[in-house]
Amino acid sequence: SPAESAGERGPVVLYPDCYMAYNHPEVGKAAVRVLESLGYAVSVPDINCCGRPALSQGMVVHARENAAANVDALSEFAAVDVPVVTVEPSCASALAEYDDLLSDPGGLPDVSATVASFLYERVVAGNLELPESDTAETVAFHGHCHSTAKGWDHAPVALLRLAGYEVEPVDSTCCGMAGSFGYEIEHYDLSMAIGDDLEARLDATDVDRVAVSGASCSQQLIDRAVETDHPMELLEEVLA
Repeated sequence: SPAESAGERGPVVLYPDCYMAYNHPEVGKAAVRVLESLGYAVSVPDINCCGRPALSQGMVVHARENAAANVDALSEFAAVDVPVVTVEPSCASALAEYDDLLSDPGGLPDVSATVASFLYERVVAGNLELPESDTAETVAFHGHCHSTAKGWDHAPVALLRLAGYEVEPVDSTCCGMAGSFGYEIEHYDLSMAIGDDLEARLDATDVDRVAVSGASCSQQLIDRAVETDHPMELLEEVLA
């Protein structure tokens, strides 16, 4: 059981992004249960926003203050080489770029791109095996822009397939939300047009579920009455 196996593979820190903390905690809970079911002891620290929203609006000083506070809060884990993982790709990219944002990042933690990347790296290395389920569900996968740009999309797709899902990556670009971009009145029409294209591509698939790796993508689709799941939620259903 997860309770019996949690910790046998060592500790890991799950960074609590803002959307997970305040809007959709189910994603974080799913990630914790998946990690625990695979043998990891999970810590969720009390920590600030990663700074990505502030940085995207040109609020560099505020982003730098958040980064410095977060490095300090994570230093105890960095000192003993505990990996830090996230469910949100934009937070993973922000945390990984703290050495550029701070003149003296100090005890910068080892940030794996996402929970999916953390797990898939260990699968590839032969250090972790996912139990295959008997699910027959088909899944369309849309990757977050940061995840796509960083080359991280293969990890959730591969993990879902290893767990028994039949996954069809959608040939799509940005969802149109792009963080705060889609909320700005001057960008609303463009955001909706891009969202229309993604919705049409999803409608063209014949699948049971839609998986998206980013909160902004999920919100864009939810507002269009398209039900979405984070890859961790799908993995939880068959693993945890």
